[in-house]
Amino acid sequence: MSGPVRPDELTTKETMVALDTFRDAGASKVFFTGGEPFSRKDFPVLLDRTVALGMRASVITNATFLRSTTLELVKRLQVHLGVSLDGADEATNDAIRGQGSFKQAIKALKQCRDSGISTTLYVTVTAVNVKQLDVLARLAREQGCSGVHFNEVTIAGRALNFSDELALSEEQKKRLPEMVAQAASNVFGEELSETDDLCWVDGETLYMTADGNLYVCSEVFQRRPNLAIGNIRSFLLKEWLERNALAYSGHGSRCCYGVRASEHVVFVGNVALECAFVPRKWSIETLSQLYDALDELYRGIEQDCRDCQDLDCMGYVWLLKKEAERLYERGVSLVQVNNGPTFIHSFPATNKGQPDLSFRYPPCSQLCTDSRRCSIYEDRPLVCRLYPLGLETKADGTIVWALHRDCLHIRRMEERSTLPNFKHRVRNVINNLSPKLLEEVVETYRAVDAISSFPDGENNYSSL
Repeated sequence: MSGPVRPDELTTKETMVALDTFRDAGASKVFFTGGEPFSRKDFPVLLDRTVALGMRASVITNATFLRSTTLELVKRLQVHLGVSLDGADEATNDAIRGQGSFKQAIKALKQCRDSGISTTLYVTVTAVNVKQLDVLARLAREQGCSGVHFNEVTIAGRALNFSDELALSEEQKKRLPEMVAQAASNVFGEELSETDDLCWVDGETLYMTADGNLYVCSEVFQRRPNLAIGNIRSFLLKEWLERNALAYSGHGSRCCYGVRASEHVVFVGNVALECAFVPRKWSIETLSQLYDALDELYRGIEQDCRDCQDLDCMGYVWLLKKEAERLYERGVSLVQVNNGPTFIHSFPATNKGQPDLSFRYPPCSQLCTDSRRCSIYEDRPLVCRLYPLGLETKADGTIVWALHRDCLHIRRMEERSTLPNFKHRVRNVINNLSPKLLEEVVETYRAVDAISSFPDGENNYSSL
């Protein structure tokens, strides 16, 4: 419930009815989040109604709309506030949350402290602020917060547009639990509990979106918004709970998040890719489906390729196992290196008659240099269909999907301001790869990367 009105968003009257429905079903507490809940002009009325019905209210806010009159209401209703802050200083926080947001959040925290309003500091841990955990914990203590809640960043939703800046490295991900534990010890003298990764779905806590759709967990909404159990406008909530609460309790499934906590510190980390309550439908499970998706993605790239003539695109063609088998049957000359990756044989021979894999820019043997036509075009392998998209190994060993910025197709899209939409389409392809197919592609790339050398230095790319 936040920001500009969304299509089909619940009206004030409908939200009031929803609150009545929650209370009738036995709810004791309502958590409001967003976006920014206080941006709704009717939000004070909704808070008042929540408490009048005998339910406690908590709000996660960025503090933008917390003025004296709002804080008076919050204090009167004994609402608990979770204040979001993504940096321990103005420069770090405002780079993520906007100019002036740090000063406003600190001002609001001080006002809450002086007024006796209960607060918790909420921090999304990113590559930008991961070295500030101690400082953020101290800030929470100094401002009288009841504690600090650290959430490891998940690169999804709006964060996808800033993945280069926000994503934690593999080393940072590995060390993060230890770093949070150290902050808890240094600032509060507390020890975090062991990781609890039991699923939070219990049949007693539900998540509702601004348009009234109900989910057994917010994670289900994030991953598969079509899996709502119903809409509050017409849903018989009390009856559903009576029928299903027992089935959801004690199911013992593992969560994709793990929680460690002490009296004043909570840490929620990413521990698994899959959610037990989200049966993922992978639309790209075979190589042919991936080929089709990439062909559609690059429709119209031909002229840019003719104008570009980048040597990196004309040789050193590695193959997946099925591709190697198919091209071998067609009579294409192949070479396998040390019982590892297989390439289309385009390499000159060394003095000992072995393929010279150190040769720079080996021209592909299947490319007719006169017409620049590929003799196996319909059967060309995955690496030849990726064009500017590819896998890259970062300095810390992390393998990421990336777009090569030297590609003329990318440069022209930047000039036409169509690159953001293209990136969105690329991510849709990547996110719909089945885990099995993705693993095969990544492991083949890893084997190729292990025997590759880059005399010109690291490629110029932006990770997705």
